[in-house]
Parts: sequence; structure tokens; C-alpha cells
Amino acid sequence: MALETKNMENKVVCHSQGDGDHEKAYEVGEVHELKKRFSRLTILSMAVVLMATWEALSSTMVSGLVNGGPVSLVYGFLLAACGSMATAASLAEMASMYPTAGGQYHFIAKLAPKRWQNILSWSVGWTGTFGWVAFTASAPFLAAGMIQGLLILNYDTYQPERWHATLIYWALTVFSIVINIWGLMFISFIETASLVLHVVAFIALFIVIWVCAPAMHSASFVFTLFQNSSGWLNDGIPWCIGMLSSCYVLTGYDGAIHLGEEMDNPRVAVPYCMLGSIAINGVMGFAFLLAILFCMGDMQAALASSTGFPIIEIFRYVTGSAAASSAITSMLIVSAGLATIPLLASATRMPVTAVNMNYACLIFGAVLLFSGIYWVWKGRHVYEGPVMGHLD
Repeated sequence: MALETKNMENKVVCHSQGDGDHEKAYEVGEVHELKKRFSRLTILSMAVVLMATWEALSSTMVSGLVNGGPVSLVYGFLLAACGSMATAASLAEMASMYPTAGGQYHFIAKLAPKRWQNILSWSVGWTGTFGWVAFTASAPFLAAGMIQGLLILNYDTYQPERWHATLIYWALTVFSIVINIWGLMFISFIETASLVLHVVAFIALFIVIWVCAPAMHSASFVFTLFQNSSGWLNDGIPWCIGMLSSCYVLTGYDGAIHLGEEMDNPRVAVPYCMLGSIAINGVMGFAFLLAILFCMGDMQAALASSTGFPIIEIFRYVTGSAAASSAITSMLIVSAGLATIPLLASATRMPVTAVNMNYACLIFGAVLLFSGIYWVWKGRHVYEGPVMGHLD
């Protein structure tokens, strides 16, 4: 089967690659002829909503409170935001040169030395696949945990079980799958509405926290208090672990890359959406973090909450009402559910906390080991690099 290439307005579309043809049957950096179903606003909304920085931070900040306290969260967030922006800028440059849905594994196939292109592209592709699977699972997982937390808060007789959370997780995931398969015509509306909810809910909650809080901590508590409750003797280790709460909530911006072929002018629009999502979420996330730290009340009481989520106890303290806390937390759950939709559409990992950090390197190493073994066994015989496809 011969390689068929069409040139259209400086775009190269490769349909297939011939049997036994060792010449690369693709031109990385050129655009698929896919249906342009998404506008720039839709992709920006997807990137912002799937990151859901301030909502996700409310559920993962427990790691920062235990590992370093307010200092770890505040300065860790600033460092993570700068790092994410720098990384996004680098990826955005590559996306502007090579706007393909494959993203990173396409980039490395184009930029790596010729002898290393295939194996590096292969490894990055597998690592990215496992990463997106884990990252996509995190939103409904956290939402399921929060639902159980609300049941514990409101019903004294409720006994949480792991299988309860699993069923809730499945329900949220199935809902998102249904939307992505049969509700594509509604995606643009859903994502734009989700962005509006993301911003409006933040403004409303930000005002409620500052107005209703019965007392406020001092600036020294927020900006200078370091608390190591992790058990590590070296204070530097828990500070770094606590910072991972902020790193997690500022990932996912590369989702715009994987949807770039379904929008007009991706060379400009994809970098705009990537950097814009970090700027929007970074500002809201840091403002939300400061509001929570100043108005959270007794930190130890929040950490000791039977719900498993300190933020639920913080909301109860701020509002003085379990019902109000439940209503606010419900907004976070809805946001997590909505974030699952673009996460599945974009198709990096669960946050590494003090509980699972000892396994994170093992998991990453296992993925690389798996890809390496599979490469030696089969991949090197069949994989010739990313192939640009064509959909009519």
C-alpha cells in the first residue's frame, strides 16, 4: 500500500504508510483534516474547567496542611504556578510548531536525534497514556470522597464503605462517558457554562468566606507558620510533599494540545488556551487559598474532621451551618463532575501525598519498565513513529 500525501494550503495529510516502507509516513507539525467542532472559547473553557484549580485545591490541601502547613501551601503554590507557566510556555512553543493531537509523543519524535526518535516517542506515548488515565480518574474519585464526606456530616448513622465510593465514582465516570459519546453537540455549551459556573462560584464563595468568617488568622500565621505533622525529621521533605498539592491542581493545561486539531488556527489558539488556563486558574486558586488560610479557624480541628476533608469542616466553621457547608461542598462536587467531561475528552496523575508518595516513583518506574520491555519484545519491530491519520 503506497503512501498517499495531499498538500492543501501548506498542510500535509498522510493517509497511511506502505508495508515495509521505513520512510516516515508523516510530517509532524501538520494538521489533520478533522472536523473543526470547537471554538477557541470552548477549548479555553475545557482547559480551565478540567484543571479546576481552586475546587481541586479544596480537596487536596490536606496534604499541604499536614506537610508544612500554610507556608508550604502559600509559597508552594507560587512556585508551582511559576513552574507550570514555564513548562506550558515551552510546550506551547512546540504546539505552535507541531499542532497535533498526539502532543508530546509527536514533539519528541520530531525533535529527538534520529536514532532515538522511535524509542523515546514510544516511551513518552505510553507514559502519557497512563498519566492521563490516572489524572482523569482523580476528579470523580475526589468527588466520590466528598459525597461520602457530606453523608458523614449530615447523617450520624452513616457508615462509609469503600465500595460506596467506588459505585459513586463509576456513576460519575459513566455520566461523563455518555456526554462524550452521545452528547458531542452539547459539549461547547456545557464547557462554556462550566467556565461561567467556575468563575461565578469562585466569586460567590470568596465573598462568603471573607464576610461570614467569625474570626481571622494573622498574616504571620498565613505567611510564616511552618508545621510538620508528617513524621519526617527533615523539614525540607514535608515542605516538598506539601507543595505537591499545588502542583497537582495546576496540571492538565496540555489538554488543549490534544484537542487542537478540532479547532481553527491551532498554532495560535492552543498556546493561547494553555497559558490562559494557567493564568485564570492561578489567580483564582491563589486568592481562594489565601481566603481559606486566613479564615479557616482551628487548623487541627479541620484536620481531625470525621468527613476526611478539612475543607468541609472549614466551610461549617465559616458559615456556622452544616447545611450551608453541604451546599458549598456540593458546588465543588458538581465542578469535579463537570471537570471529568473534558478530562475524558482530552484523554497527569493523582496527587502524590504523604500517604502514597513512597509508591509514586515505583509506579512511574513501572510504566517506563513496561514500555521498555514491550519495546524490546514487539515495539521495535512494528513502531515507526507517529502516523498522521485522516478522518473524513
